[in-house]
Amino acid sequence: MDSNLSYIAERLTELTAIPSPTGYTKHATDYLVTTLTDLGLAPTISNKGNVLVELGGTGRPLVLASHVDTLGAMVRSIKDNGRLRPTTLGGHQWRTADGENCTVHTRDGRTYTGVVLNTEPSVHVADEKVEQLEKNMEVLLDENVSTKDETLALGVQAGDIIAMDPRTTITASGYIKSRFLDDKLSASILLGLARAVVAGEVTLARKVSLLFTVYEEVGHGGSVVPADTQDMISVDMGCVGADLANLANEAALRAVRKGRKLVTQEDMLAAFEFVIAGSEKKGSVLTEFEKKLVAYHEVGHAMVAYKQKNAEPVQKITIVPHTEGSLGYTLLMPEEDKTNLRTRDELMAKIAVSMGGRAAEEVVMNTMTNGASQDIQEATSIARNMVAMYGMSDAVGMVALGSVRNQYLDGGYGLDCAQDTAAIMDREVKRILDECYKDAVQVIRDNREDMDKVVAYLLEKETITGGEMVAILEGRDPSAVEEAYASTRKSEDGFRPSQPSVIEAPAKHISMTSEKIEMPPEDKGEDAQTEDKPSTEPETPDTSAENTDENK
Repeated sequence: MDSNLSYIAERLTELTAIPSPTGYTKHATDYLVTTLTDLGLAPTISNKGNVLVELGGTGRPLVLASHVDTLGAMVRSIKDNGRLRPTTLGGHQWRTADGENCTVHTRDGRTYTGVVLNTEPSVHVADEKVEQLEKNMEVLLDENVSTKDETLALGVQAGDIIAMDPRTTITASGYIKSRFLDDKLSASILLGLARAVVAGEVTLARKVSLLFTVYEEVGHGGSVVPADTQDMISVDMGCVGADLANLANEAALRAVRKGRKLVTQEDMLAAFEFVIAGSEKKGSVLTEFEKKLVAYHEVGHAMVAYKQKNAEPVQKITIVPHTEGSLGYTLLMPEEDKTNLRTRDELMAKIAVSMGGRAAEEVVMNTMTNGASQDIQEATSIARNMVAMYGMSDAVGMVALGSVRNQYLDGGYGLDCAQDTAAIMDREVKRILDECYKDAVQVIRDNREDMDKVVAYLLEKETITGGEMVAILEGRDPSAVEEAYASTRKSEDGFRPSQPSVIEAPAKHISMTSEKIEMPPEDKGEDAQTEDKPSTEPETPDTSAENTDENK
């Protein structure tokens, strides 16, 4: 085993020394192909540049994936003083690059070393502190140039790649440090696995292939996998170690409780929900009114999400109280891995989904509860960012009214505008929230009959999947939906996700009813309710005719 660890460390040292920012990865993939070929394997390269190799084995096909592209930068323009103005490749944080050595790779194959600097690097000399933002960063080449023409004469031009110094170090105590452990360490570990399989040190229990992707930092690295793939595991460094260990431990405990020796995808997803919402509070008792109210609240979220074109699909709805304080929650999960890039329509849809619970409370139950507090906070935060940070308001325009103050803490920001402008911003935020709430209310009203059917089933089962909800809405028998984590997304080729065959990505959004709901005072007067006032009790759908087409 020590020899394999040494092999992995050697491959890591060699791999991190190869510059491979997103879009400049050919040298890294050539290295992978050579290394795997030397092991006696037969790697192939896809049109996108991904490297795929089959290790052998029989049984359910599994793909283990890592990526060898890294964060980096590109020459955006050349300044009059001969220095380079960079722009990021991937989600680079310029705070971590200030003072970093780098190498510029030109299109004709030349390389020049340099250093990344703030335009005002000396705080005690500059008149004021300059933040480490992209617009304030530049690359100073290790060349005798002081004008734009002199830099151009070197062959440097806009679009050339800037690779940061990897600074790979293996300490005497065995620790490995490098700017690009993400994700070249994982790639090196997979190379170590390939060596161990070839050497007969590891016996594969199923068919295993390795996939080394080259566009992960821009969000579509593993877009092509073998056609027979049943499971895919991304070996990456995106999870904090303690959180990942906790997730894996919960999944293992669940597998043991179910009498299995292997952890399944269902175990991992169930463990993920446990980490988010906690365990079910078996001893918590809700009144019939509270259960009905929570059910309509959660189905309100789900129905608005189902009807919104740009919303993430519904994965699960539950009205079982959990230890993290929720009386119920609606789980939304994307069908594919996504970056943080969102369109205006997607953000508006997300706000509308958050408003779905309160809309259902008012339209169906003719009341409001404090259970919508978390939803309102989230919706307000999105709307405020749209106006103050994203330039998505016609009234305010494309201007940043705030800046992030605590990026590594709560992500909060402060306003950088006059009070009159702040008042305009508040009115715009209110307008966006009102517009989305109006849309949510309309969805609830237009689909009231369908909601009653879903709520009736939810009250009976207490926890249902998105696939079961779709089955109810389509007049099918929800009990016939076999997939435990079926969602509500439809695809263009007629694929019905209530019976999916793909692994879904981690959850991105969860709506919870998080506060205790107080029972409203009961009005016992017979004449208290007028004809114009809707009933506080929704009509219960007739579920007795179980053999009718409508209830199948």
